[in-house]
Amino acid sequence: MINEKIQGHGFLSPQEILPEEYKFGASPMEYEIYQPDGDWGKYLPDVEYQMRNSLETSNCTAFGTLNCLETLIKRKYGVDENFSERFLGVAAGTRPPGNSPHVVCDAIRDRGIIDDILLPFGDISTIQEYYSPDPLTADLLYAGKSWLDKWEFTHEWVVYPATKDKKRELIGALKYSPLGVSVLAWKQDSNGLYTKNKGEGDNHWVTLYSYEYNKFWKIFDHYDNTDKRLIWEYDFGFAKRFAVSRKETFIKKRSFVELLKEYFSDIMK
Repeated sequence: MINEKIQGHGFLSPQEILPEEYKFGASPMEYEIYQPDGDWGKYLPDVEYQMRNSLETSNCTAFGTLNCLETLIKRKYGVDENFSERFLGVAAGTRPPGNSPHVVCDAIRDRGIIDDILLPFGDISTIQEYYSPDPLTADLLYAGKSWLDKWEFTHEWVVYPATKDKKRELIGALKYSPLGVSVLAWKQDSNGLYTKNKGEGDNHWVTLYSYEYNKFWKIFDHYDNTDKRLIWEYDFGFAKRFAVSRKETFIKKRSFVELLKEYFSDIMK
């Protein structure tokens, strides 16, 4: 069993939210509703733990963000993906005690992502080995660029220090994607719901995938007991929404190639 009482989960609060950073409802991002009820539970990926072999990676910002992205792709395109958190951690410069989710999201936009099989967690037992190779090798960088050639990824803040009505923003944003959210890991009340005292900071980044109105929020975590319920009054410090789309140029190019293959296949029969 994984010990959830460790301190270094890996979320680092952004130092500031710059004016040019996208904010929910006021950005040029795609605004197409995929889940009107805000429930992404049917599309969650397989469980993966950020702590294995007694090694705490402090890479929650990669795990939480990629869980959101894998969920969104499955809902939108019907494809099961498993991306490498290790690659994203190296690409984003993540090291203990962690990283900002905004830095991690920008690393996806700059360097892309790769299949987990290309850089898995495996039997690694040291931080030095986990965050390697650094610099990333040419083949891994090429795989990341290949993903960027096919996909467009964008992200925006939903909750940040200036947010006026967090519940309303979270409920609204959940129609478009699962959300990355910052939390304090982990304290339970007498009802078994996870809670946080007023004024306490956050140290963990997870996936908010649904809610029961006026009852609790539903969280997909990457420690034991991955399916968590948080009190309705939970004060999330930060939250991000995501969008991902196949690039039209790639769709057209691929479709043309497929047509050629079908054509030559037919004439060879």
